[in-house]
Amino acid sequence: KKHHGGAHRSKVGESKVREGQGRLREDIDARSSKRQKVFSTNLRRNMERLRALSQRPGVDQLLVASFNLDSVVKFGKKRNALCMSKGCTKYAQSQCDGLCNTHYNILSNGKCTPTQTVRL
Repeated sequence: KKHHGGAHRSKVGESKVREGQGRLREDIDARSSKRQKVFSTNLRRNMERLRALSQRPGVDQLLVASFNLDSVVKFGKKRNALCMSKGCTKYAQSQCDGLCNTHYNILSNGKCTPTQTVRL
């Protein structure tokens, strides 16, 4: 018999490959669902933080008014979640509720330091 360059797979091998692909798809769907749940929780938390910040005295209300949260999770080239502040292309940090460090600090204390260049 002549070999045509492709790897020969048995019927058993093909079914194992399909089974493995099915598990991989399920794993990806589960991770995606978990990411969406975490994102939704972080979005609610950050919206509450923003509302509370708007009522705090001594806070730059123009800064608060210009702060927009994106309601859709975005991913960067590394497939990691990006900051949920609209227009920000930095990666979200693990302890910052879906925000980059800069936007998390602004949302936490209502101030933007002069050294921070921020896209709101």
